[in-house]
Amino acid sequence: MQQAMMMAGMTAAAVMGPMALKIIALIAVKALLLSKIALVLSGIMVLKKLFQPQQGGGHETESPSHHYGRSMQLEDAAHHLAYSSQKQ
Repeated sequence: MQQAMMMAGMTAAAVMGPMALKIIALIAVKALLLSKIALVLSGIMVLKKLFQPQQGGGHETESPSHHYGRSMQLEDAAHHLAYSSQKQ
């Protein structure tokens, strides 16, 4: 009986081993395909940017005050809320 169990285990391992390798290979092929798609899309974006007519000298400027500015009133209100119980 022990030999039969051992043979069954070895047979299962012999069947499952190649299946596991095929699954790993399938995942690798899928990752390779996705990376190629990403490379093609980035190439298309670069070509589109190169062949797009330039406007105003080709430099893009952005005002930092729109994105990074903070309101001092909100900061003072938050400070007051956080430390109001310690003023006593």
